[in-house]
Amino acid sequence: MACGASAVAALVGCAPSVPSLLERGQYTEALCAVQAFDQTEHRTALTRSLREALDPAIHLHGVSKEELSALIGDRAERLLERAVVLRTRHDSRMVNLERFELATALSTPGRETEPLPLTLETLADLTQEVLPEAQTVEYGPSKPRQIADAAQNVGHVGASLIELLTLGVIPLSKLVPAAPHRASGSHTIDPTKSELVEAAPVAARVQAALDSRGYQGDPGITYDSFAVWRRPPRGAPVKLTIVSRYSGYSPEGDCELIDGIEIGLSPNQTIEQSIRSLFGNRMRRLSELR
Repeated sequence: MACGASAVAALVGCAPSVPSLLERGQYTEALCAVQAFDQTEHRTALTRSLREALDPAIHLHGVSKEELSALIGDRAERLLERAVVLRTRHDSRMVNLERFELATALSTPGRETEPLPLTLETLADLTQEVLPEAQTVEYGPSKPRQIADAAQNVGHVGASLIELLTLGVIPLSKLVPAAPHRASGSHTIDPTKSELVEAAPVAARVQAALDSRGYQGDPGITYDSFAVWRRPPRGAPVKLTIVSRYSGYSPEGDCELIDGIEIGLSPNQTIEQSIRSLFGNRMRRLSELR
């Protein structure tokens, strides 16, 4: 193997060691080398070096009832009784590393929680709006398969019209070709996007607002993201975890290192109040929170 062929080759014997790569700020190469050989000593040194070199600033904010009320009115209180909405803002101060991601998590003892998917279905459950369900259309000798296929594309309203068509109110021959066979079966019709939005306008507004994201990339640019968790039981101790994910690529494959900070939130405050006490109105370096 020729010297300098890859960062992994470095540890085989002819290229610079992990400490040398770190001294030169070659973090991607060092990350991939450490992962390839799983050396605890070098992993510790890499983690320490990345913490010092990157040390991003972060700000967390628990969205309040007043802020959410401006968007969805009196539904805000009901939503926040059931969920916690957090905005995470961090800077993109970059070093010689191909990718850096920062995420947060809330958990209670014995229960690690994942943020809820920001789907219309999930948010409608939180806003207590009822979405239309899928319908099943039967087809057979009296209702050709083409009718059921057409219903798939037009949602519930269109399906209702097609039901009328199959009863002969409007000649079917003008809309669909004759069925090539007489097989019987059923077809599931999902509600259309417009029907879902019409049924859950509050959830749709929340989804549009939370789906807005900032920009990550050049140094000095901040990145905003939102996450929603089910609210833990009142009085339960809550732990906030801030996770840093460093990653890169090499000819040998993807490389990744995960580092985290755990912070216990005050049991005498709401999650939003505790986070406000921790961060206030300013961004804080991760080194300040360790």
